[in-house]
Amino acid sequence: MTLTHNHAAIVVLSSLGFGVADLMLPVAWAICLDIGGEHSGVVTGVMNTAGQLGGFVCAVLFGYVVAETASYQIPVWGVAVMVMIAACLFSRIDPTRRLLEPMPAVV
Repeated sequence: MTLTHNHAAIVVLSSLGFGVADLMLPVAWAICLDIGGEHSGVVTGVMNTAGQLGGFVCAVLFGYVVAETASYQIPVWGVAVMVMIAACLFSRIDPTRRLLEPMPAVV
């Protein structure tokens, strides 16, 4: 998207990117439920907190990088690299393996 100056191409490419992100979100929440088991609320809370913190830090750093470089390409490429790293890490998750095994019932 940063390599084109065609406005229509930018709209199409950004729409595809946001569309893929929207398709990924329900899967991310479902994986939290799968690996968290009876503690899935904690797992989803940690994921949500990490996402909010990451969004805050990324937004602040994005602004500083644009101010220092006078270019939007460098921070957009940085975000793209982070998204690719996250996708690689996300693909390594085994949702059939629980994060915490359920506690045995007390009799």
